[in-house]
Amino acid sequence: MVDELFQGVAAAPVSFKDYQIYLLEIITAILKAAKDAGIALEEVFGRDFNPFTEIYRFTDSQEAKEWIYSLCAKMLSTIASGRQSSYKTLVEQAKEFTKQHYHETDISINKVCDHLHISPGYFSSIFKKEAKMTFVGYLLQTRMEAAKDLLRSTDLKAFEIAEKVGYADPNYFSFSFRKHVGVSPKEYRSGTGEG
Repeated sequence: MVDELFQGVAAAPVSFKDYQIYLLEIITAILKAAKDAGIALEEVFGRDFNPFTEIYRFTDSQEAKEWIYSLCAKMLSTIASGRQSSYKTLVEQAKEFTKQHYHETDISINKVCDHLHISPGYFSSIFKKEAKMTFVGYLLQTRMEAAKDLLRSTDLKAFEIAEKVGYADPNYFSFSFRKHVGVSPKEYRSGTGEG
């Protein structure tokens, strides 16, 4: 895009004053984009940054073009790291919500998304990218860790544990536990030396 902006200037003979006006328009567009993206210019370019005085130091279009490139590159980098940070925050909020509600049989990706006010499709891709697993996988892991803890620390029956970790069907709980842990809940409990 920057190349296109500068091609028009290079093709036609333009006075230095007109060239500076053109640069002012480009800078104004960049500053507006930064404001719309919520970027604090001082944080990106430094406290002493004044783009309007910068344009008077250029002697040729290549120098100005490289400067515009560097401005845009810094902004892109700031936007990308801001997104990454907000993705991490969303995933942490989802994990926290899941830890508080995993015992509910009706917890689902839709419930988490309603809580976070985002779409399930958007959430799924962010969660998988940040957590390196699907949300369903994370929920299963959370439930299984809670079940293992209850098997080690209580005398509750498997069907009671199933209920406490969000399974309405005790048989499905046992099936899931065996598949995830490698042994049945009963075998897990006796293997730990407790119960």
